[in-house]
Amino acid sequence: MIRSVSTAVAILAVALSACSAERPPTSGQPEATTSGHSPAVPTEAATLSRSTAPSAPAPFPVPPFGPAPSTGLGRLLEARLQRVIDSTIEQHKGLALTAAVLIGGQGRWSVTAATSESGGVDVASWSTGSVGKTVTAAQVLRLAEDGRVDLDAPASTYLPTDAGNANGATVRELLRMRSGITGHVAPDTRFEYANVDYVMLGRILEQVEGRPLGEVLTSGVLDVPGAERLTFPQIAGVENAAGPLQTDALSLARWGEALFGGRIVRASSLRAMTAFDADGYGMGVFDFSADFDRPAAGHLGVDEPASAVLVVLPADQLVVSVLATPLEWQDTERVAEELAVAVR
Repeated sequence: MIRSVSTAVAILAVALSACSAERPPTSGQPEATTSGHSPAVPTEAATLSRSTAPSAPAPFPVPPFGPAPSTGLGRLLEARLQRVIDSTIEQHKGLALTAAVLIGGQGRWSVTAATSESGGVDVASWSTGSVGKTVTAAQVLRLAEDGRVDLDAPASTYLPTDAGNANGATVRELLRMRSGITGHVAPDTRFEYANVDYVMLGRILEQVEGRPLGEVLTSGVLDVPGAERLTFPQIAGVENAAGPLQTDALSLARWGEALFGGRIVRASSLRAMTAFDADGYGMGVFDFSADFDRPAAGHLGVDEPASAVLVVLPADQLVVSVLATPLEWQDTERVAEELAVAVR
């Protein structure tokens, strides 16, 4: 796996409760169904190492995608992709994994595989973990496009009175994880990966729309043809603005293709989402370019023991999604990298 400058991001993992709106940065919260496992309630601090650029990177390319693919990728390419999956399954006892690859204007492929020891896994519904943050960010940017939210206005302008202290942060600073709430510092002082920022964005969506978050997302940015199985969990609340949602691999990949294909938000909003700072975060997306050796963006998710990744390589019109259990997020991302290499 290719790595450049790596920055350690300290993560405070706390249990989901009425008095706490924060979860691990790539961790989900309890939901009705999550890959056939009871959801974990993390209680310890953890460290996530992400590759980042040493300085503010150049503008991220967001070229238009070709038509949404509806055919296969061809026997030879699909065989190369299958070998990646087979190798992964052989290396991890008890693993269940699902993955999808889309190439704009060309085709798509998906697979679900499991070892004989992975009995009891619900392979029809998987947790996205914090990949749900990308969905929330897109919905907030839609409100901004419609003039209903000013990204540079204080978040408190749109929050209900019981939402807690936003630390004077703007909506934009919440989207970029620069609110300073967790570190008790002034807004825009530094990047701090914190679920509370996205839970507050969920509260903003509910307050402005006057509806529960699940209804807002379902009738909004989740309404994408071919991505019908990317859904808001039935037993969930505003905390799920930070993830998780539920999905299968193909629906998640189709949603990512629609986002970067310009069918969910405007090009200006997509450029804002991918305007990465030196910490490698934009608005609901990480810069994966160092890991994939070319421009790449997406998000990781962890909902122990499951993990997830959605990554888009715009210059290649390539989208890869991988969801697995039990598997560490580093290994899940490595599978996505190997699938991307197989395409090349």
